[in-house]
Amino acid sequence: MNNLESLVKELAPAYAAQIRFVEKPRADGKGYFLLKAAGNTLVVSGSDTIALAAGFHHYLKYFCNAHVSWCGRQTNVPDVMPLPEQEYVQVLPFALRPYMNFCTFGYTTVWWDWKRWKEEIDYMALNGINMPLSVTGVEMIWYRTLRRMGLSDIEARSFISGPAFLPWQWMVNMDSHLGPIPMEWLDSHLELGRKILEYQRAWGMKAILPGFSGHVPAIWAKRHPEARVIAGKEGWCNFPPVSLLDPTDPKFAEIMSIYFEELNAAFGTDHYYAIDLFHEQALPNDDPDYPHQCGEHTAQTLLKMDPEAIWVMQAWSERKGIVEAIPKDHLLMLDIGKDRLAATDGLYGVPAVWGRINNFGGQTKIQGNLAEIPERLQELRGRFPNLTGVGAFPENLIANPVFFDLLFEQALTD
Repeated sequence: MNNLESLVKELAPAYAAQIRFVEKPRADGKGYFLLKAAGNTLVVSGSDTIALAAGFHHYLKYFCNAHVSWCGRQTNVPDVMPLPEQEYVQVLPFALRPYMNFCTFGYTTVWWDWKRWKEEIDYMALNGINMPLSVTGVEMIWYRTLRRMGLSDIEARSFISGPAFLPWQWMVNMDSHLGPIPMEWLDSHLELGRKILEYQRAWGMKAILPGFSGHVPAIWAKRHPEARVIAGKEGWCNFPPVSLLDPTDPKFAEIMSIYFEELNAAFGTDHYYAIDLFHEQALPNDDPDYPHQCGEHTAQTLLKMDPEAIWVMQAWSERKGIVEAIPKDHLLMLDIGKDRLAATDGLYGVPAVWGRINNFGGQTKIQGNLAEIPERLQELRGRFPNLTGVGAFPENLIANPVFFDLLFEQALTD
């Protein structure tokens, strides 16, 4: 049984024998789904598996009055299966539909098991998500990289923060907080991360994997005085300052190469890598050429490791010099919630995704400007031809489902 058939049996078992899926790409290459009746059968056609899942979800919502949410499911479908009176087709205007924020893996998913992850991935498919950020298990990649850098077992595990704080370590905001991380956690979550990626790819999703942004242990820096390590003057949110390896230092390329060898050996690749140099950090000097040099050196190392690599950068604390140093066809900017696309008059013309965070710090209060989503998106589409996607980047899930239902749908319709 494939994923689609399994999902139908889970959400509308009474209709399972009357729904047929047909994957059929359009001649123009655009994504779409189409619903039509054939006798007493519903035929769902679509450009790919995700489009078919989105088509089935549209049918559940708008023909059966069902609803699948983070906050519960209402799947009391009619006894008699409703069928479209005429064909319904929806062309998908955006090829890229990413999902999740690094913080999500601390505020929401940190203690999830495989069962809960499978539910979320099915939820992603129903909502047309095709580019999830996939972070689970990367702590083992870091452990293996640190060991190859010469750290002992306890030194490596002490550098890696406790599970609920890992996202802020991956964003180079902190390290070593509530460590050392247990080996049992590293082993179990490497396996969980592999299962997550395998299932996401079975749906046809292209995962964004976390890359290397120069974060190194202070103990490694002490042992390598020849390396240009940037010691932060102030810590993020009162945490101790972290040590960042200068991207123009040869050691940066050496460690980045080790990291990517371990990452791709463990998880394979879909060629999308999240890298944010100096995320919420000050630059170490005022040389106007320095950001360009950082971007250039990092991009060269990345493309040497993976010639098909796409550097995925958050439009949050981005620097123009870094952005402009990266080949445009190897960069994707995520405007996750600060309206950087508009503020920079197009994010320097590189491929860009617009989206919303809508909550910070694990908040669960009901909030969100619903009218702003379609209005803002219509405005941006008219102004910026480099807008290639719409994404959802909540720091916390299981909150504000109406807001995100609308955001998901706007990514699937014009």
